[in-house]
Amino acid sequence: MKSIPLLILGASLLLATGFALGRLTGQSAEEPAVLGLSHVGLRVADFDRARDFYVNTLGFKLAYQFDTPEGKPIFAYVQISKNTFLELIPADGEHQPGFDHYGLESTQLKALATQYKKAGIETADPSVSTFTGIHLCMAKDPDGIRFELIEPVAGSRLRQVIDAWQ
Repeated sequence: MKSIPLLILGASLLLATGFALGRLTGQSAEEPAVLGLSHVGLRVADFDRARDFYVNTLGFKLAYQFDTPEGKPIFAYVQISKNTFLELIPADGEHQPGFDHYGLESTQLKALATQYKKAGIETADPSVSTFTGIHLCMAKDPDGIRFELIEPVAGSRLRQVIDAWQ
């Protein structure tokens, strides 16, 4: 049950960070912006058990899962609503079970990342996910909490899942 307080703390941080980041983004469709919370990344001790819990016990949809060629899970996206997901990632020797990061859906990712860098936010250069085709970059808040800016561009796996939601 150690995860529940972490999730509550994470939700509070997401709200505060979303408000602060929203002030740094543009207001029109032409300007880069954060659209909302996309996902929460969780490191899980037993990947199959966690996936089973979220999919079969809670009834969320498995959007997709990626495995190594040997069949070991890399990560899975579990869809809670049209635009909201949990990212399940196996814990390992370097990463203990619990909160890993959160993802913010954005527009014009490159310009947004540049804005964040100019504002003094530690932000990596944008890249394209080899797994899903989304545009993404990692950043850190003032306390070192990792967050991901993502842009689910047309044709990406995430955009396909979002658009197929019923």
